[in-house]
Amino acid sequence: MEKNTLSIFARPINQLLVISFFLIALIPILVLGVKVYNAAWDNAWREINEKHRLLALNMASPIKIYMADKRRMLGILSQSLAETPLSNDGLSKIHNRLEKSRRYFEDFTSLALVNRQGKTISFMQLSDDNSQNAVETDIYQNNKSILTVNETGKWSVSDVERSLITKHPTIFIAYPLFNNNKVQSILIGELKLDEIERLRRNIHFGENGHSVIVDSKGRALAHPNAGWVEEIKDLSRLNIVKKMMAGNTGVTTFYSPHLKQDMVAGYTHVPDVGWGIMVPQPKPEVEKQVEKILFSQLIWALLGLIVAMSIAVLIARKITNPINHLAKAAHDIALNKYEDKLPRITKNVPLEIQALNNAFINLVSGLQDSHSEINKLNTSLQQRIDQATEQLRINNQKLKAHANEAEQANKTKSDFLASMSHELRTPLNAIIGYTELLSDEMQDSNNSTHLADLSKIRKSSLHLLNLINDVLDISKIESGNIDINNEDINLKVLILEIEKTLLPLIQEKNNQLEISFKAKTEVIHTDRIKLYQILLNLISNANKFTDHGEIKVSISSITFRSNEGISFSVKDNGIGISENQQKMIFEAFNQANSEISKKYGGTGLGLAISQEYAHMMGGDIKVESVLNKGSNFTLHIPLKI
Repeated sequence: MEKNTLSIFARPINQLLVISFFLIALIPILVLGVKVYNAAWDNAWREINEKHRLLALNMASPIKIYMADKRRMLGILSQSLAETPLSNDGLSKIHNRLEKSRRYFEDFTSLALVNRQGKTISFMQLSDDNSQNAVETDIYQNNKSILTVNETGKWSVSDVERSLITKHPTIFIAYPLFNNNKVQSILIGELKLDEIERLRRNIHFGENGHSVIVDSKGRALAHPNAGWVEEIKDLSRLNIVKKMMAGNTGVTTFYSPHLKQDMVAGYTHVPDVGWGIMVPQPKPEVEKQVEKILFSQLIWALLGLIVAMSIAVLIARKITNPINHLAKAAHDIALNKYEDKLPRITKNVPLEIQALNNAFINLVSGLQDSHSEINKLNTSLQQRIDQATEQLRINNQKLKAHANEAEQANKTKSDFLASMSHELRTPLNAIIGYTELLSDEMQDSNNSTHLADLSKIRKSSLHLLNLINDVLDISKIESGNIDINNEDINLKVLILEIEKTLLPLIQEKNNQLEISFKAKTEVIHTDRIKLYQILLNLISNANKFTDHGEIKVSISSITFRSNEGISFSVKDNGIGISENQQKMIFEAFNQANSEISKKYGGTGLGLAISQEYAHMMGGDIKVESVLNKGSNFTLHIPLKI
């Protein structure tokens, strides 16, 4: 017997039992491990949310207080300076007052009083570096804080910028000085970043946990990387910085370009100044806590698997040993052509295996009885096969002959229909022509006696001609002798032609025709004659089965079979079609029922021909109808075949 190496179940039972026990033990361990892992991460995230986010929030408060204090100090000084006129004596008093205030502004690099154009009125340098005390009078002319104060008439705190004195990063705080409720001058100070950096350094935890402060544009204001602060590093591309700039507070993860690793961080937004504070910690430090829990879980899982595998091996041996013994005995009997007896196994085995042994004994006995009968049957089997083969060959020859006869009969029928249709259409066209000539002559001579009869002759002849054309078309379709002639068609022109042709018939039935064009394009590429015949048939049918009603024709663009297409909807409120009758209306020579056929006439070929034409054009016709409420026939075709 060939082994099935592709099936996972084509293995010894002892292996399957061991694998089953392994999976039974492994699945709950994995589920428990996932839950423990998720719980560990939930606890870690909860701790991060409680610690990192709160640290960011707690750090925002002293920064907010610090900036408000410095701003308030400048405000007080500006109020005192506003009382001094800008005369020569006044300028001396202003400079003396600035000198007396020096000890209160140690956190500033410089203080300057400038006019509204940014020209320096009085300047005092407070830094301890070797920068020159003298400054150019127009050094503050383009300072953004001064421009903001001039525009708003209120104090202004800038983002981090280059100091005009030391060229190091600084923050400008500007306050207006009013005279008669108008800004006459502006007090501006350059605030050092040292105190803000000191506040930032107070937040540190773990091995690499730290804090970062950015301005309202996302640039480094206080950062462990002093070089980034010095170059005013733009960090606005980081998602966490974008969230802070949007005024949000929370916990998130991001990749740190400073430490080159993923981080988890709490963050917040500092009101008034618009800064952002984040407290990040490397994600691996958090993962270590989770890994400790997972390691202990894996140890217990390994012990559980060892116990389960030991039990599985013992049970597998107890079950598979008698089965293997029984299988070997059955194999030996088959080799000896069922002449040996199947030995009985001991009773110290599961009941199912005992039942299997008894069933094998009965089976072998029956096989031995049938083996001799099979040998007898085999002797006559070949003769019966030969006889059946010969009979099948004869039948195939007869079927081939019948198929040739049917094909010839179908060809003869098609030739007959084509010939008869031609023979019938020629005199009918003559009758129609002569009828029209007679009608014209009688109209010219004002003889209306026989006009009604001539009209009936003409209508009956046209009706008969249409019937003959339908029979000829269905014959061509069945024989496959119809070609598709594609060309560019203007839909609006085509619909107007159909409307002009059918309008007398529609008015005769007292119906209203409504046409709506909603398609994106007016031109499609398809067979004009067949599309004209389909639409003419659908609209004339709607008119035929509707009296004193409405016929709505809608043309719109659709997606048909994954390509662009056009939908033609012809909807009426006529007699409708029942659900059972809808199943046969597209079959040749079938109408909804005999009563409709007697009342309205027709061969039942119009819809069958239209559906075949639609399929040849790559489209389809669908119908939706409710009895006594009307019908909606929809033609879908592609823009281009």
